[in-house]
Amino acid sequence: GRCGFPETSEMPKDEDNWPFQPVPMLVCGGALLGKKVVAIACGENHSLVVTEEGELLAWGTLNLGRCGFADATGLPMDEEDHPYQPVPRRIKEGGLEGKRVAYVACGTFHSAAVTKGGELYLWGSACAGRCGFGDVEGLPADADGIHFQPVPRQVTQGGLGEKFVSSVACSEGHSFCISSNGELYAWGSADAGRCGLGKVEDLPSDIDGPYQPVPALVGDVGNVKSVACGSWHTLAVTQGYALYAWGATRAGRCGFADTSGLPLDENGPYQPVPRQVT
Repeated sequence: GRCGFPETSEMPKDEDNWPFQPVPMLVCGGALLGKKVVAIACGENHSLVVTEEGELLAWGTLNLGRCGFADATGLPMDEEDHPYQPVPRRIKEGGLEGKRVAYVACGTFHSAAVTKGGELYLWGSACAGRCGFGDVEGLPADADGIHFQPVPRQVTQGGLGEKFVSSVACSEGHSFCISSNGELYAWGSADAGRCGLGKVEDLPSDIDGPYQPVPALVGDVGNVKSVACGSWHTLAVTQGYALYAWGATRAGRCGFADTSGLPLDENGPYQPVPRQVT
């Protein structure tokens, strides 16, 4: 269901017998029929779109709640026995009901949306702070014990309940949002400096390292207008058109010619807080 096409039997197949669409093809089935799309985001195995009316649609794998559908009844199953949504379907459950969506982002296992009213919603895998909820007790869990948020839920901790959020970005394990006054907030996996928070020794940890459980202000950069996440690094652009980078610097990820003197982990040097790329 990655591409949102209801029929794939006539498509070419790769060496693993997976069908693929070799050239661009209009996605117009399901709930997208007759709609105009204004925003889109893709994860590894799921996608989101926003229509002109502010409706939010999703398709792809439903594993760990990443599509935001509470009901998977009657859906086809993939080779790992996970249900998937083959064509675009409107997300109606959870806190987004009745809200108009303006902006979306997908991580590998979680998703985010910003409403026209500046509210931030997340859903999907909630482990290691991915969704920005301080307490995940009571959430459903999969067979491996990973808690997940099955439908969109507003993020209000870390001071975000009083902020107007303008945009959001998600990666595999960490996420960021920008407030209307250019403040940058981070949450999720914080090892190798990817959250830009500097000191992480006092944060909770899991098997993969420290994580920031709720949104925290990134204090070393302000007046941010755009942010993007890689799996291990992050970039931000300010209103003054300055580019900042932080996180793992291995193989030139952050654009710094000189990484001498940076802290090191098992994968190499990393930039712990935002630093301008010049």
